[in-house]
Amino acid sequence: MDPRRRQTLWAIAVENYQSAVLTVQHGWHNVSVACSYYAVFTAMWVALGDPPGRRWEHGGIVERFAPGQWRTPPTPIERELTRGIRRLYADRLAAN
Repeated sequence: MDPRRRQTLWAIAVENYQSAVLTVQHGWHNVSVACSYYAVFTAMWVALGDPPGRRWEHGGIVERFAPGQWRTPPTPIERELTRGIRRLYADRLAAN
């Protein structure tokens, strides 16, 4: 991924995070959950770099972010991270 694309995606992640903070302050919890999820999704994209196809799909980026161990991560921190991402994704689906 070229530096300009990385910077653009990071700006999108930060904007989604800031939107999540502002919307929860207004009591718009469902919108805040969605913005939170997309902040995390885009940050994972930045961390992983370019996708194998045109763009990352939700399941694909999650599988890549926790490679090969998405179902049963081996370390406590990986298990907690996996649970958090799963919970946020489920919450985003419910919110939308």
